[in-house]
Amino acid sequence: MLRSPRAVCVFLVLSALAACSDPAELRDKYLASGDRYVAQHQDREAVLEYRNAVQQDPRNGPIRYKLAEAYLRIGDPANAYREFIRAADAMPGNPAAQLKAAYFLLGARQFEDARSRAELAVKLDPKSVEAHVLLGSAMAGLGDLDSAVKQVEDATRIAPESTLAFTSLGSLQLAGGSAASAEAAYRKAIALDPRNVAAHQALGHFLWVRGRLPEADQALHDAVDMAPDDLLGRRLLAAFLIATGHVMDAEPHLKVMADHDTQPSAPWKLQLADYYAATARRDRAREVLGPLSQRPALSSAVQTRLARLSLLDGKRDEASREVSGVLQRDPQFVPALLFQARLRLLGGDAAGALRSAQAAMSADPNSVESHYLVGVLHRRRGERPEAIAAFNDVLKLNPLVASAQVQLAELTLASGQGDLAVAHSRDAVKQFPRDPAVRMALIHSLMETGQDRLAEEALDLYTREFPQSAAGFAALGTLRLKTGALPAARVAFERATTLDAAQVEALTGLVALDLSEHQPARARGRVDTQLAAHPNDVGLTILAARVAATTGDMPRCQTLLESAIAADPTQLQAYSLLGEVYARQGRLDAARERYEALASQQPAAIGPPTVVAILYEMQNNRTEARRRYERILQIDPSAPVASNNLAVIYAEDGGNLEVALQLAEQARRKLPDSPEVADTVGWIYVKRGLPNLAIPLLEECVRKDSRNGSFAYHLGAAYFHAGQHEKGVQTLRAAEQLTLSAADRAAVKSLVGGAR
Repeated sequence: MLRSPRAVCVFLVLSALAACSDPAELRDKYLASGDRYVAQHQDREAVLEYRNAVQQDPRNGPIRYKLAEAYLRIGDPANAYREFIRAADAMPGNPAAQLKAAYFLLGARQFEDARSRAELAVKLDPKSVEAHVLLGSAMAGLGDLDSAVKQVEDATRIAPESTLAFTSLGSLQLAGGSAASAEAAYRKAIALDPRNVAAHQALGHFLWVRGRLPEADQALHDAVDMAPDDLLGRRLLAAFLIATGHVMDAEPHLKVMADHDTQPSAPWKLQLADYYAATARRDRAREVLGPLSQRPALSSAVQTRLARLSLLDGKRDEASREVSGVLQRDPQFVPALLFQARLRLLGGDAAGALRSAQAAMSADPNSVESHYLVGVLHRRRGERPEAIAAFNDVLKLNPLVASAQVQLAELTLASGQGDLAVAHSRDAVKQFPRDPAVRMALIHSLMETGQDRLAEEALDLYTREFPQSAAGFAALGTLRLKTGALPAARVAFERATTLDAAQVEALTGLVALDLSEHQPARARGRVDTQLAAHPNDVGLTILAARVAATTGDMPRCQTLLESAIAADPTQLQAYSLLGEVYARQGRLDAARERYEALASQQPAAIGPPTVVAILYEMQNNRTEARRRYERILQIDPSAPVASNNLAVIYAEDGGNLEVALQLAEQARRKLPDSPEVADTVGWIYVKRGLPNLAIPLLEECVRKDSRNGSFAYHLGAAYFHAGQHEKGVQTLRAAEQLTLSAADRAAVKSLVGGAR
């Protein structure tokens, strides 16, 4: 049979290899070739030769060790990790191999396996400081901090001159809460070797965590000055500068990192592009991304970033098309799925946003960002149990995500679990004592649970440590207002508005004080100034309307409320207040006719017909109001105000309570922070004979608005029907002192009378 030229070549090669059929001889040839490539800095070629050698002798530990090191040099840590483990398995008596394996296991958070390797290394070389330090680090990862510190203390006794030991001891003692001992260890390391870069980096990080920022800045700069090519030092300093507000100073360090980035995934180049995007230098970001777009392996990462730049340019449709293109090619690319979720949220599609975030979480169950976004979206939809579960998952993956702790504290507080919210907040403060958001979560939890003295102490400390925080002084003003210290409340509120003129909590407090002192012109001027600066702020618009109503300027109040409803048709407060304005003016019929005309002119809008339905309710024509709400839900099935008010009508007029509950819960998903909607859900639970489910919701309503008689009546009734008669009577009697409808007042009297 004739052979093709290619077949002849293959035959000759196989014949040549057959001549060297001894596996040991082939192994040595490949090994020698690999060593030559390493000497010539041709590591990719070396990897191929070492792999060929390993195929001839799979249990050869030294060759696997060389292969692992070559993988590491070409930026392939995953294969390096695997080969270092195999090398250690093949060389159980080699302490260096065990240490390398322990390092990689530690990085992979395989703390138990890392401890086993480190223990073997200590056994093989009891005087190895590095082995003792690694063993201590593994124990720290397992949560055994006392044993971890003991291991490193042993290391310092073995080799008291070792800077590595003191640096690691400092890290572990810091984790264990011994700040003074940690600092002494770092400084001892530097005293032993003033040029030790790692010790300066560790000290800088320690000082940063402790809030001693000028000293941290000096230590981290010293480390970079000593070793300008040390990318870890550059990375640490850049992170410090960004975190402490010196964002522009981070650029040279990020550029050095990008210039030295030879990894296939180009993480530092991509980080530099992200930095330019975050600092509004989108053209510079595109300059960095341009060359990277030529690498097929980076196309998804680059295109997703370009889509983000399009969004920053105000081109949302273009951004959506770009990210859709990425997901068509790579449907499980997590950054694109997360960006798509945020785009959908911007477009008002919360359900679609949640689907995208959940797809990202499924694609990478270890993605902290995915779990966090899922939690945020569940919270926005009023799905508290699901949100709490998501944020707990975040903390399982990374206990250092402070914002997840804050979210949990706020969610448990909003669901009426004040004591649990305080516990969450205290735990978070222990972990993140310098995080202002964490500290504010604790303060709000204390205030909401009536622990005013502790809240005052916490606020006093907070405002001294964070003197530029408007939120801190606003909370202090609210607390002082609550306790009747009106002059002190004004001082705190004014300090808050000096720091942030549009701080709504402080502005609301000052307006309340102005009106209580019969200074309506001052209140109006205060709000109008901010409204002129922020004309699209719906919260400010409603506040200005309330001031106008208080001062008797009903035309202005009406205009402001109509503006608020046009900007955000979900504003239940705005509808209620507008109805009150028309009622006070005796213009319900004229107002209804006006909004009927507007509704016919704007058939797709839900604002005008919602006002019409509310006006029918105010005229006690509930049959027509119900018909109008049902028509609105045909236009927009998720309209929250119509859903809530229709649920109330069904519940009060003997309708289907199951349908009423579905409508109320639908409204709550859209308006999770509305006490009016929470009251509707709670009252339907009472009507269905489920008072224990109602009580947390209704307690939340009363906390948010203690002057609302309807809220107090519903809570008292829930207590009464749950068998808590004493609390029920006490709450119902408090409700009698508030404004109630005639029907509600009669119901309260009946319940109180029946309890006697």
